[in-house]
Amino acid sequence: SSACAAEWIREYDELEAFQGQPSFKSLWGMYAIGAVDIGSFSKVKLHVDPAEQKIIDNGDPVQNFYLQGNVVSNEQYYEPDTPDSKIPQARLTTLAPHTWMMGFYTFRDIVSGTHAVGEIKSIYSVCFGLDYRLLTKYIYDMYADAPNRKLPAEWVKSLSEGMQPGCLIRIDTDKVYGSTENRLITDLNLLDKKDYYQFPSDYNPRSLQFVPAQGQKEGVAWDQHGYILVTLLTCAEPHDDIEKRLYTPEIWLFDATDLGKGPVTRMYHPEMTFAATLHTAWLENPQPITQKPENYVSVEEDYESFFKEASTMRKKKVERIQEFFGEHVYPQWNDQLPDGIK
Repeated sequence: SSACAAEWIREYDELEAFQGQPSFKSLWGMYAIGAVDIGSFSKVKLHVDPAEQKIIDNGDPVQNFYLQGNVVSNEQYYEPDTPDSKIPQARLTTLAPHTWMMGFYTFRDIVSGTHAVGEIKSIYSVCFGLDYRLLTKYIYDMYADAPNRKLPAEWVKSLSEGMQPGCLIRIDTDKVYGSTENRLITDLNLLDKKDYYQFPSDYNPRSLQFVPAQGQKEGVAWDQHGYILVTLLTCAEPHDDIEKRLYTPEIWLFDATDLGKGPVTRMYHPEMTFAATLHTAWLENPQPITQKPENYVSVEEDYESFFKEASTMRKKKVERIQEFFGEHVYPQWNDQLPDGIK
């Protein structure tokens, strides 16, 4: 997606879509994950040597394809080298699956310790969408001339100004086939209406998990028999002044067989607080820790080793961080540890 989760929004950053406008104070420290190109996914054949149990040849991609959401055209493809630098507004629509900022993904038993997945048929992915507040000039300049670009950077900036909503999609791997040409497929028949859900504007989906349902349901594939759990920040108070908007953390559950009907359950609690969640995993039968593992490392030991190795040039800064950890981090972390660890 030509985006960078290793960079964050800083006080002195400017927004690329509105050059000269400073970044929003409420987003300082947030990941600068404004996309500068369309996301993509591919199906690749892997040749495995059974005797040596290793991959000996990655093979060629069966197909790369990209779902360009919120854009419709009378033509089947958009060519990346189209001379127009702006996408005409007439081509914009309000609802379509897409892979803008294709982020986290999951499938059934993705981290199971008891069941090995022989073939992945359904992959569920969250696509964050486009948000001009997260597209800083620094990030844009870094990736504007990236090699193998699929869309002109100016196109992406134009779409970012319109705040393209995030979406949840199911990829049927049996449908990923055909030409190996790098084309942007806008034929939305590749995704059935049950295979995607578009979130409301300024609702920010992040982590997702596959939660298996009990038993088996006739007519439902094993890898779709369950729910997709998504953590997100919903825009609780959509103020006209975007800087004054307030957000509420929620957990949404989707029927894995029909994402299009929206969440079957929305969960919220006034004491539940989280911000930008990252990688998560569903555990089928978690058990409390009753004794300390042999390889256990306390949070103090983990971080204090770093502080001791810090260079003298950063000594004063490290001392301030160390003081903060001792007062605010270690006590709260240790208070919530299970009895078997304390």
